[in-house]
Amino acid sequence: PTAPPQNVQTEAVNSTTIQFLWNPPPQQFINGINQGYKLLAWPADVSEAITVVTIAPDFHGVHHGYITNLKKFTAYFTSVLCFTTPGDGPPSTPQLVWTHEDKPGAVGHLSFTEILDTSLKVSWQEPLEKNGIITGYQISWEVYGKNDSRLTHTLNSTTHEYKIKGLSSLTTYTIDVAAVTAVGTGLLTSSTISSGVPPDLPGAPSNLVISNISPRSATLQFRPGYDGKTSISRWIVEGQVGAIGDEEEWVSLYEEENEPDAQTLEIPNLTPYTQYRFRMRQVNIVGPSPFSQSSRVIQTLQAPPDVAPNSITVRTASETSLRLRWVPLPDSQYNGNPESVGYRIKYWRSDLQSSALAQVINDRLEREFTIEELEEWTEYELQMQAFNAVGSGPWSEVVRGRTRESVPSAAPENVSAEAVSSTQILLTWASVPEQDQNGLILGYKVLYRAKDLDSEPRSHVVRGNHTQSVLLAGLRKFVLYELQVLAFTRIGNGIPSSPIIIERTKDDAPGPPVRLVFPEVRLTSVRIVWQPPEEPNGIILGYQIAYRLASSSPNTFTTVEVGATVRQFTATELAPESAYIFRLSAKTRQGWGEPLEATVITTEKRERPAPPRELLVPQAEVTARSLRLQWVPGSDGASPIRYFTVQVRELPRGEWQTYSSSISHEATACEVERLRPFTSYKLRLKATNDIGDSDFSLETEAVTTLQDVPGEPPGSVSATPHTTSSVLIQWQPPRDESLNGLLQGYRIYYRELEYEAGSSTEAKTLKSPSALRTELTACAPPQSKPWHSSEDSPAAIKPPRDESLNGLLQGYRIYYRELEYEAGSSTEAKTLKSPSALRTELTAQSSFKTVNSSSTLTTYELTRLKKYRRYEVIMTAYNIIGESPASAPVEVFVGEAMLKLYPQNVQVTPLTASQLEVTWDPPPPESQNGNIQGYKIYYWEADSQNETEKMKVLFLPEPMVKLKNLTSHTKYLVSISAFNAAGDGPKSDPRQGCTHQAAPGAPSFLAFSEITSTTLNVSWGEPTTANGILQGYRVVYEPLAPVQGVSKVVTVDVKGNWQRWLKVRDLTKGVTYFFRVQARTITYGPELQANVTAGPAEGSPGSPRDVLVTKSASELTLQWTEGNAGTAPTTGYIIEARPSDEGLWDMFVKDIPRSATSYTVSLEKLRQGVTYEFRVVAVNEVGYGEPSSPSTAVSAQVEAPFYEEWWFLLVMALSSLIIILLVVFTLVLHGQNKKYKNCGTGKSISNMEESVTLDNGGFAALELNSRHLNVKSTFSKKNGTRSPPRPSPGGLHYSDEDICNKYNGAVLTESVNLKEKSVDASESESPSQAIFEFRHAPHFSPALNKDQTKDEGLWDMFVKDIPRSATSYTVSLEKLRQGVTYEFRVVAVNEVGYGEPSSPSTAVSAQVEAPFYEEWWFLLVMALSSLIIILLVVFTLVLHGQNKKYKNCGTGKSISNMEESVTLDNGGFAALELNSRHLNVKSTFSKKNGTRSPPRPSPGGLHYSDEDICNKYNGAVLTESVNLKEKSVDASESEATDSDYEDALPKHSFVNHYMSDPTYYNSWKRRPQGGRGPAPHRSGIFKGLPAIAVENPGLV
Repeated sequence: PTAPPQNVQTEAVNSTTIQFLWNPPPQQFINGINQGYKLLAWPADVSEAITVVTIAPDFHGVHHGYITNLKKFTAYFTSVLCFTTPGDGPPSTPQLVWTHEDKPGAVGHLSFTEILDTSLKVSWQEPLEKNGIITGYQISWEVYGKNDSRLTHTLNSTTHEYKIKGLSSLTTYTIDVAAVTAVGTGLLTSSTISSGVPPDLPGAPSNLVISNISPRSATLQFRPGYDGKTSISRWIVEGQVGAIGDEEEWVSLYEEENEPDAQTLEIPNLTPYTQYRFRMRQVNIVGPSPFSQSSRVIQTLQAPPDVAPNSITVRTASETSLRLRWVPLPDSQYNGNPESVGYRIKYWRSDLQSSALAQVINDRLEREFTIEELEEWTEYELQMQAFNAVGSGPWSEVVRGRTRESVPSAAPENVSAEAVSSTQILLTWASVPEQDQNGLILGYKVLYRAKDLDSEPRSHVVRGNHTQSVLLAGLRKFVLYELQVLAFTRIGNGIPSSPIIIERTKDDAPGPPVRLVFPEVRLTSVRIVWQPPEEPNGIILGYQIAYRLASSSPNTFTTVEVGATVRQFTATELAPESAYIFRLSAKTRQGWGEPLEATVITTEKRERPAPPRELLVPQAEVTARSLRLQWVPGSDGASPIRYFTVQVRELPRGEWQTYSSSISHEATACEVERLRPFTSYKLRLKATNDIGDSDFSLETEAVTTLQDVPGEPPGSVSATPHTTSSVLIQWQPPRDESLNGLLQGYRIYYRELEYEAGSSTEAKTLKSPSALRTELTACAPPQSKPWHSSEDSPAAIKPPRDESLNGLLQGYRIYYRELEYEAGSSTEAKTLKSPSALRTELTAQSSFKTVNSSSTLTTYELTRLKKYRRYEVIMTAYNIIGESPASAPVEVFVGEAMLKLYPQNVQVTPLTASQLEVTWDPPPPESQNGNIQGYKIYYWEADSQNETEKMKVLFLPEPMVKLKNLTSHTKYLVSISAFNAAGDGPKSDPRQGCTHQAAPGAPSFLAFSEITSTTLNVSWGEPTTANGILQGYRVVYEPLAPVQGVSKVVTVDVKGNWQRWLKVRDLTKGVTYFFRVQARTITYGPELQANVTAGPAEGSPGSPRDVLVTKSASELTLQWTEGNAGTAPTTGYIIEARPSDEGLWDMFVKDIPRSATSYTVSLEKLRQGVTYEFRVVAVNEVGYGEPSSPSTAVSAQVEAPFYEEWWFLLVMALSSLIIILLVVFTLVLHGQNKKYKNCGTGKSISNMEESVTLDNGGFAALELNSRHLNVKSTFSKKNGTRSPPRPSPGGLHYSDEDICNKYNGAVLTESVNLKEKSVDASESESPSQAIFEFRHAPHFSPALNKDQTKDEGLWDMFVKDIPRSATSYTVSLEKLRQGVTYEFRVVAVNEVGYGEPSSPSTAVSAQVEAPFYEEWWFLLVMALSSLIIILLVVFTLVLHGQNKKYKNCGTGKSISNMEESVTLDNGGFAALELNSRHLNVKSTFSKKNGTRSPPRPSPGGLHYSDEDICNKYNGAVLTESVNLKEKSVDASESEATDSDYEDALPKHSFVNHYMSDPTYYNSWKRRPQGGRGPAPHRSGIFKGLPAIAVENPGLV
């Protein structure tokens, strides 16, 4: 409607109701069928809170209606509007109305102060619901339970407190306060209080009991708590809804006021099929009490859903289907088991009163459904409802949808045909049944073909739905035709009629016979052969042959008639060498047909014809599908040519195909048709005469046909919403063989469709034949008459509406031509009655998009479309010639498109052990493509997506959700996608979150083994659900009944997860014990319980007898005698020991063979200084038997060997130090000897050699002073005479001397090596090796070397008596002073004397490096190495002693080859106390039967650490020799080697713990601190004790 209702009047009827009076809008402004009115009211201060009431239309008089349940004494604006099916009309002008005044609500916050014996002050607040103007307050009080003592006092509206006086002391009063308006007194607010007694906070209610559970309510019974000396004014009930747990939030569910004595509350407004847990508190005037204890968990009953799915939309899916979309119900509205929730769809045709059909969807999360098998082009009405296991919810509002237009599903009826002539057939039919039309029938197509002649039928189009006959002309004569009729819509062709109508055209005179030849020609006769006419046009009755001389008169034919079956004739008595003309014609019922004429010469000189020549195809004669071939005939070979044969070959790889073999002999050109456009061909030709065929002519040049319009449209056209205002068009290119040229691009035609497509039915109906004819001419190509066009400016005619231009208007084009039929109706013919024809001329020109692209483009986006509109799209392909036929139209709805991006900034935050909070930002607005309807949250455990992935659908567009009921301490991955009406958007990248830890589950199993009368091993399994990092276990055991009046409860905490066993040693024989085990993460989980009875079991062996212990220097030997075997044979023995410092029996050796009666133990394996008792237990299949009587106590003291004494170690250290000094001194002396050794490498002619040092050689300053030169020389003896020493230069003024003299015939050697000597060295300290050797050589002229040192500055003789033949001399650097630079010069000597010295040489430094064994670092290294050797020797001796001390003693008497050595607990440790020190025991176990013995548990995580140390475990036997080394007390657990943990920990390795018994605890502390005995073997790993490394060199 375009106008509001008239004469609207509104007034308040009471405090909650407004009455409306109005008249309907004028009828011309309703614009449709009046569906009703909507009454509107909204508070003046809250315009968004609109109350709407729908009123059905009343077509008699003034309309009236009411809006109820309004707020009291409130100003409302009111208005009325009228609505029709398309929507609401405009509202009337708003009018302001006040609802009436009413009684006020209760006052707020009643409280008491200044409480005295005879007075108190009462205060309150004004009511929240005033419901009018407050005129005052009324306060009343009375003694509790005495109405006759009531007093009332009235106060003004501004007073909110009052002091009551005159009360009796220690008396309980009831006090009421109420507000007053002009209407009356409001609700009373009451409370009780005792005068003189100030009230307290109330106590919490208790004993909550829930009953009468229904889908929406439950009854809560309780015991009220302490009232605080005043009445309870309010009861508050809170609950956990849905998710129950200590970490879940509590929400307020219900409050009850003014019921101070209540003990039962009815809790309303609960949600069906929901879990609840309640708690409550009570409130008095002082305040609220604490909360009560939580109630048990309940679940409300199921109920049918309260609402229907909303946002229901219907879209056309296809010609026979509709797609329905909706927003599913949220979880909170299921009202039942989610697995039973589904939806029901009801639909029916709008135009028929037929029963409704239904579809059921069982998936509660489904958001769309396609209804199939509907009628085409039909409007349907649909409704939806939700259901669960107990019932169905309400139906939704009706929605409507229409299926898409389709092709007719039936053929025209009553088809008949009648031959009118030999070339015409009249065909008539009736229309398609209306229910099968499936759209607007735009016309009919007549399909016809000549039976057995045409391969494909031809069609004739009849436009319009009211013309139901057609006259087919141009048919072949006397031919059977197959005829069918079909109807078509804009979508396409319907079904052809059936059965096929067969009709034959009437007969006529036949055509000429064909292929007339003269195969035999003689001088006087010829034989003629022919074939029947190609167009017989009837039944051939016979043939007529006529012939004459060519030179005779044309009318002098000789005529012969033959039968219809004759195909040859021989003419005789002809003239030789003469030309004859033959005529041949056929005859039907209609007469003789056209004759075929041929000439023949009666001669025998004939031959085959020559091939045609000069073949030519003029380009002007080439079209898209035909061409014209021209040629010049060749020689006929003296026999006339009868016909030509044309062959065609398609390039590039086609075969030659015969186009025609009956071209007239007179023809010199031929029209070749049925060619393919834009294709290259070659042609050739041959001639045929009576003798035969000629050769084929030369091929023509390649000829290419012209292009034509594409033969087919693009295929697989689809239109998909891309955004809210664009559509993505996709298609497949036409087949290459249908392109007919070079494809230039595509054209996309689209138009907006009206929603009510059925309303245009009449507009599409053609009323007049002239309109039909106009439509035909507008669409048909020009034939007999040419088309003309005229263009004019836009101003010449009335332009179309601007909104219909869809682009820039270029102009108009008018088409016209002369009509040959009913020309008088040309005026009407130019009037277009059909909108479909209008669309052809205008829509196609004004609303199309041309995609100019290559054929490779297959996608295009149409943009700027109108939202929430349906569009129809068709496509064509085009080239330079024109467009292809249009594709089938496709429809698309614009306005809905899937989201392009995923939610942003996804964050996963852990809340509790079972909850994660996921937050995110919506996708960017430009990518949403409409309103977001909700989100899908996908989440799964990080390491098992396929098995654990779940999805939660959030239909509220809030970017936050809590994922509940998750596994504790588990990593989850979360991905989110948003969805709208078009579908789901992409998923976000997974984000990780980990839930918090929680209490673990119970251990998976609890088992007992090795049960004796006082000990057992208990083991348990890891919890199936750890729910966190397992920190340890707690084991609690106690006897089921007191033992000797005492019931001892023992609690053991085991640290870490790897140890899941415990050995218990303090049991009492035959007593049943109750064991409980629980695991711990951040807290302890549930317990696993089991009972076990201490041995011996019934049927077990009796106790062995005669246990005897003998002791030698290093061994203990146990001997016994076998006792009773029990119910089964004895399988072995175990030995238990009780050390004096502990007092408890413990298993010492196990798996002793049954044949053994003795066992030997090395004393080194026992704790030194401790006294032991032993007993033996026999074992059979039943279990452990009764132990023997204890043996006598035996001390385990062994003397230490001498190499462990302190004095031995001290002696070894001193001896090693002496060795070090000797080695160092030897190396130093050796270095000195090498430095001063003699150098005797010079040439000599004497046996006597002498070493001489130069005067002061190597000293700091060689000056002419009183310094002494001490030369110690060693002379060789000759003839028993020792050479005299050289004079000392210390007594000379200078040291140059003649050395050319002979001494006893001794000559100085040629080479002299000089070595430096310390300046302060005394004569007695000069080494004997420092000699100077020389040999006198008189027969040579000696040369003299002199040197000059930098530290002296004077030249001095260095070497003399160098032979004259020498030109070089070598000097050792050791003879020069170290660190001094020297210059040298040479002086020649003859008999006259010393010559002129040479020029000085370059200065040379005389630095010599000391040998490495004189360096300080070498001496230091040697000292350190020697110290290490000492330590190694000492350690080796100590270790050797240890090995010897702890080797196994297997010399005892035994009848078994198996020996096993075990030490008792804590033997040999300095101070083994229950503290935080760590004991790491590295054990190496031998293998037996391929099984490695497991390590023993560490008691560092236990309260006490008594343990079983029996050797053999799983068949593995400990080795005889075990070496123990003490490890630093503060060594961390992480310092243990891999061998500590390399094997999987077995179930049955155990450690004993005794924390609760002081006797046991004290026994650990008896050993004094610091005392260390031999370290015994420990079969286990301990934490919290001194660290022991157990090594066994005998095992790998």
